[in-house]
Amino acid sequence: MLHAVRIGLVLLLAIFIGIQLAPTERANPPFDPKLRIEHHVTVPPDVQAIFDRSCKDCHSDETAWPWYSRIAPASWLLVNHVREGREQMNFSEWGAMDSDAAKDVLIEVCRQIKKGDMPVPSYTWLHRSAALSPADVTTLCTWSDATRKAIQAAE
Repeated sequence: MLHAVRIGLVLLLAIFIGIQLAPTERANPPFDPKLRIEHHVTVPPDVQAIFDRSCKDCHSDETAWPWYSRIAPASWLLVNHVREGREQMNFSEWGAMDSDAAKDVLIEVCRQIKKGDMPVPSYTWLHRSAALSPADVTTLCTWSDATRKAIQAAE
């Protein structure tokens, strides 16, 4: 019995070491600074502070990759979250969107944060300061609504 437990532990260790060899791309792609959100819409300091604290790691090309992003299987999950986040909304590529897409994203921002779907719970579990307060939700929704209306008025 003890021998089987030892063999099992050695196998688990070998598997853990082996999965570390699977490559994960933790990259921040180059981007044109002129496409960043603040070059296309007004982002007040309080909104920017919330973006920096709670959104930027998954929704920009300026992700701060933490130490655990180098350890599988956590690295796989993290890389996937960032990839999906950038696909849904990327502050670094905001200027590449047309106005209809930008308005849709702004509606979705408020919807997702009101539902508590953003930031994702697995992120706020590890980054407690990223959790949005009710005041943060109000600030972001007020901003997204005003920004959507400003885009609409400019058309």
